[in-house]
Amino acid sequence: TKWENEQLETLAYVLLSAVKCACGIGPEGPSRKKRDEEKFEEKKTELTKALSSAIPNLLSTYQAEKDSVLPLVEIPQYLDLEFFSSSNAQAFKKMLKSLKAIYLKHVDREIFEQVAATFSKLTENTHDLSDDADHFVRELATLFVQSLSELDLDKESPDEDLAEEIKISVYRLLTLIKQNDCTGIVELDYQKLQKNCLVDSDADQELGLALLELDYLRSFWNIANLKDGKGSSAIDKTVNNMYDTVGHVLSKEDSDASLKSKVCGVITPFFILSTAATVPQPSEGLIELYREAVTEILEFVIANENSEDISQLKQISTLATAYPNYDEIAHTMFRYYYSGNKLLDETIKSVAAAIKKSAGSAVLAQAQLGALKKIFNEERKKTKDVATKFVLMHGIHPKRNDFKSFMIDGIDFGLAEGAAFLDTAIMPFAKRSSDTDLREMYKHLFREQKKLNLEDEEELEKIESFRNDILAKITKKAKSRAQMPPPKPKEKKITPSEETDATQSQEDDEEEKKDMEAEEGMDDSLDMDETEDGMEQSDENVSSPKAERKSRSSAKKSKSSTIKPKRRSSRRRK
Repeated sequence: TKWENEQLETLAYVLLSAVKCACGIGPEGPSRKKRDEEKFEEKKTELTKALSSAIPNLLSTYQAEKDSVLPLVEIPQYLDLEFFSSSNAQAFKKMLKSLKAIYLKHVDREIFEQVAATFSKLTENTHDLSDDADHFVRELATLFVQSLSELDLDKESPDEDLAEEIKISVYRLLTLIKQNDCTGIVELDYQKLQKNCLVDSDADQELGLALLELDYLRSFWNIANLKDGKGSSAIDKTVNNMYDTVGHVLSKEDSDASLKSKVCGVITPFFILSTAATVPQPSEGLIELYREAVTEILEFVIANENSEDISQLKQISTLATAYPNYDEIAHTMFRYYYSGNKLLDETIKSVAAAIKKSAGSAVLAQAQLGALKKIFNEERKKTKDVATKFVLMHGIHPKRNDFKSFMIDGIDFGLAEGAAFLDTAIMPFAKRSSDTDLREMYKHLFREQKKLNLEDEEELEKIESFRNDILAKITKKAKSRAQMPPPKPKEKKITPSEETDATQSQEDDEEEKKDMEAEEGMDDSLDMDETEDGMEQSDENVSSPKAERKSRSSAKKSKSSTIKPKRRSSRRRK
């Protein structure tokens, strides 16, 4: 009885599911328990014995049936390939031939992806026939290169049929080298065709993108094979050609945001690698074009909430993690935080987390400050809301110096561009700053305020109000410290020989306690009417009372240690 296509497809997917289940691969991935791994390895071997002849025959029989063959080509990824090496090498080779025939027969990219993934698994160095599989894949890649070289790639505008033929061959080669390193045999000159397809609105842009991605993969396999980590002339030439093509696309006025997001996604990894001198650095002009394109892409994503370009934006967003090398890109991205698009907000939060993890909270705060400056100049009312959201990215208890540079640079910007920036952008961070950062910021504000020659009373009132709020926070923190109970001293047994030393130490502790109380009283004396000169003179007292206590204590202990030998020697003489 002849099976219907739908029945064949259903049976093929049932077989695939049974194979994955027998190998311990469920919806959440493979089991990670050791005892399960051993059990599933035994089942995998038994399954391979049962299917070693059947799978090659099924692939050969149904190679023309697109829907049925798609699940079948995935099954070899889960078989025990070592079994073929020891017992059935002919079946393995037949399976390779069937996969090759399927790859050449179909033009569907989904089948290309799945067959390439299977080839990648078969070429892994885990069984004795992996070299045969690798030779087979390279032979297949060579076939595609030869077919492309016979086509007229020098034409800037090929006709529709030729463009489609080139595109299918490029897709086949492209998908194959995503999974397998075949770059040594890919020597084709298609830069003119690539640029024209991307720049000419009437040309096949999908072909241009495929050729650009082919350059990307060739370069990355070559970079992966570098021994000293330094670039080569071949890599530099390919990357510079890509920079040139992308520059033309981004500078073209009628290039749409979707195309720009795709070419930016391809070129982004090279921008990051350029910071390590692995590939050439992009020109300043290209970086500026890229930043402008990112703005356009972000606007497009916000306007089209379900846009597929959010996936490209995630790739582009990785460049922001290279902060501060590409600081304007990060500032531009953060500028669009809290814009109403949840996917965009999640993407920006992941970038912030990456910057914080790799460079620390202080660097993340500087990136956020750049964005807040942009927001203040363009959408002033939004500044406080975004700043309040930004500070949450740093956690509940920021460390000392996390916000110091942010607040000092922010004060300079606020005094120059508008005092409203102090309350809207700086205050949310000040509320969570460490006491040390607050005091440093307060002193900087006093110094800079002295230099001002403002006649605008409203601006002066805003600055004064901000200064008073900060001083109130410093005073409150000082009072909180004064109200904290002192730590209980640890009990220690004193021997007769240490009695005199202990008495002297107790006297020192009492004197130090009096000093601490006096200093805490000094902290309490800070009030809202303190003058600038008074603040300047008491900077040392305000900024580090603990340092003075430690210094006095150290000096007294040093003095005590010099007296101790005299007392012991006196006791011995008696």
